[in-house]
Amino acid sequence: MDLDLSKKDLSKMAIRQMLILSAFNPREMQAIGFAYAVLPALKRACRNKNKGEIEQKRKKCLDEAVKRHLEPFNTHPYLGAALVGAVSRLEMENRPQEAVRLKASASGPLGGIGDQVIWKVVLPAIALVTAAMESSGIWWSFLIFLTAFSLSQLGIRTWLTVKSFEFGKDVISRLAGLDLKKKRWILGLAAGIAGGIMAWNIDTGMEDESMGHVTTMTLATASFVAVRVGISPTLVFYLACTAIIAVPWLIGSG
Repeated sequence: MDLDLSKKDLSKMAIRQMLILSAFNPREMQAIGFAYAVLPALKRACRNKNKGEIEQKRKKCLDEAVKRHLEPFNTHPYLGAALVGAVSRLEMENRPQEAVRLKASASGPLGGIGDQVIWKVVLPAIALVTAAMESSGIWWSFLIFLTAFSLSQLGIRTWLTVKSFEFGKDVISRLAGLDLKKKRWILGLAAGIAGGIMAWNIDTGMEDESMGHVTTMTLATASFVAVRVGISPTLVFYLACTAIIAVPWLIGSG
């Protein structure tokens, strides 16, 4: 079977997948957006399958393929990109029923993985750093938040679309092999950076510059360790804010 989708084609499909919620409705949910995302692959599959055939037969093939993917479907809107690539490969291998079964069986697990990766790692990590920037007087930190989160989801969706096309029906087992325990390291690093940014306020307000640097490193390290051992990143952020207020007061009253 000619699997002639280029990475450029797959990247276009990843961008289309970003619109998966644009036609969300209570009946089909994400089905219309998903069908739109895989449409380039469906067209290529029907063209390959019906080489030398009349245009009407190709159109019938495409109509049937699109109809298959208009059945009710719902998963994590970002990690759904993994199914865009995998389903496209199965369609191009002329295995449409396997593609339908994969969508039905993988939507739930992908929803769970997506919650763990996006809402519990990527979003909190970016929010921690940019919230610390805002508290330090960087008013345009909201632009950094929007840019960083948009670029991260674009990168994740593009990577998943391309890699899942390579994985095919094995996409779930491959993604399940990701070490989600590393999320604590990511959040810990973000908390450490946020703590350092916030402590810089103390650093610039101290007469003893070396003491300021020690305070910065201490708060950054404490923030990292706190998240690593399981303390909520939100709680760590508020504790760091408290430290920012309390330490200069204690030093000034000492």
